[in-house]
Amino acid sequence: GILLLVLDAPRRVPLTWAALCLLALAALAWAVTGDRSWLAPLDDLGRDAQQWAASIHWLESVLRVVEVALGTTAMWIYALVLVGVSLLRGHPRAAVFSVLVLASTPLINSSLKALLGRERPEWQNLLHFHSTMSFPSGHASQTTALAGVLSVLAALYLRRTNLRRLVHAVAV
Repeated sequence: GILLLVLDAPRRVPLTWAALCLLALAALAWAVTGDRSWLAPLDDLGRDAQQWAASIHWLESVLRVVEVALGTTAMWIYALVLVGVSLLRGHPRAAVFSVLVLASTPLINSSLKALLGRERPEWQNLLHFHSTMSFPSGHASQTTALAGVLSVLAALYLRRTNLRRLVHAVAV
């Protein structure tokens, strides 16, 4: 309706993709809250991948570095650096945008975990190391939020096309 008349064509494309991603998330959330017997093979792929990675000693160390680098504490450090750089460069709206997105992501994620209540696969939690639900992934949601913020800020503030493309490629 009226929204299509107001939006220019370039904005329709990303908004359409955003809506499709939201629908995909809703479909996946619906799938994990019901009978999950058909998801068991996907969970088993994760177990197989974990066993494969654990069998290669140097890879296990690399994956641990990645896990820490994309963990909650690291994400807050990245967010603070991003906000600080935005403020130092004279972009207070970018700083506020970054804080809003990166601070709301764990809140939304925790709410979705509580709402959906998908238990972790048994193989993943043998030592009861994790006390939270498994879906949606905190690491994935925080990393996606940071990548999204960086992409938006790159599109707004980077004038060099090659640098902007590099940020988008790394974010994806």
